[in-house]
Amino acid sequence: IYTTDQGRSWSYAELLNKTPMTDGRLYTSYCFEDECVAAGEVGSHYDDYHRLPLIMFSIDKGKTWDKATIKDINSDDRGVVNAVNCLTVDKCIAAGSVILADKKKKQLIMLTSRDGGRYWQPNYNITN
Repeated sequence: IYTTDQGRSWSYAELLNKTPMTDGRLYTSYCFEDECVAAGEVGSHYDDYHRLPLIMFSIDKGKTWDKATIKDINSDDRGVVNAVNCLTVDKCIAAGSVILADKKKKQLIMLTSRDGGRYWQPNYNITN
């Protein structure tokens, strides 16, 4: 949903990518000028383990949305994106956790986007 009058009224947004997504959950969103990003997870509503990280983007103040590309995340991986923020239209950052199928252990993930949230590059080398 989106608003154009500081929250006095709300409208349903349109999903541009017609690929079906079942039981998606968005936990965070951020808008900078006309561009917005939202993040969470998507997957089977029968089993919380089978969920993929999800980032959506909008270039029209949230009226329409499309699914972003997260590099190196495939359908065998699991995870969630819990936070997202953009310093400028071309400098966005997100954070969450993943279980990569080939590693079989949960780890923190930091993602960056330099194109308004359309394409995300993960960084798995996060230490305490």
